[in-house]
Amino acid sequence: MSGGERSAGMERAVRTGGGEWRRRVLEAHVIAELRRRLPDGARVVDAGCGSGGLLAALRRARVPWELSGFDASVLSVEQARARGFRAVVPARAESLPIRGGGREAAVCLDLLGKACVDEGAVIEEMGRVLRPGGWLMVNVPAWDVLGVGGGGERRYGVGRLRELLVRDEWEVELVHGWDALGVLPAMLGRRGGGRSWWPRWLSGVRASLGEMDLAVCRALRLPVGTELFAVVRKRPW
Repeated sequence: MSGGERSAGMERAVRTGGGEWRRRVLEAHVIAELRRRLPDGARVVDAGCGSGGLLAALRRARVPWELSGFDASVLSVEQARARGFRAVVPARAESLPIRGGGREAAVCLDLLGKACVDEGAVIEEMGRVLRPGGWLMVNVPAWDVLGVGGGGERRYGVGRLRELLVRDEWEVELVHGWDALGVLPAMLGRRGGGRSWWPRWLSGVRASLGEMDLAVCRALRLPVGTELFAVVRKRPW
C-alpha cells in the first residue's frame, strides 16, 4: 500500500469521525491480538506500512518481536526509515521480496479496500510468506451504505470478507465489526458532504468510546461498524 493510499485511508477515517483516535484504537487492538498469539522472537510483517505508524506503536509497546515493513511508496519508505525503521523496504504487498514460510505474523491495515490493490493476490502472498501456523490480521472498511471513499475504495460485508479469506490454507478465527458508534454519524456525514461529527478536541473521549465499542464488538462477534477486523491462521499442516 502506498503512502498516498494510507493517507486516503486516514482521510476516510476523518470523514467517519476518525483520524488520531481511530489510529490509536486500531493499533492498540492489533498489538493486543498479536500478544495473545505470538512468542518472543516472532517475526512480524506490516504489509502496506506507510510511513511506519503501526511499527512505531509496536516499538513504543516494547514488543519482543522482529519487525519489518513494506510499502509501494518510496517516499513512505524513506519516512519510515527516518523514524529508525531500517527493515522497511519498497515493495507491493502482492509480491514481497522475502522468502516464503519465514514469518509468524502479517498485518494488513487499510490495504485490501483499495481498488488499485489486488486483494486476492495479497492474501495469496501473505499465505506464501507466513510459516504454517502463522497469523494474518486485516482491517477493512465496512458497509456499502457508507459510500465509496477517495481513490475507489472497496467496502466489505462479513460475507464478502469471509469469502476472500476462506481458502484451503486458512482457518478464519475471528471476524467482527467495530466503530458501531460511528455508523450513524458516518451516514449523516455523507449526507452532509463528509463533515466530521467528532471535533479534534474530543479525540481522547472518542478513543475511550472506541476502545469500549471495539471490545464489545469483539466479544459478541458483532458484524456492525464502519470497519471490519479479521484474524486468520495459516493451517499448521
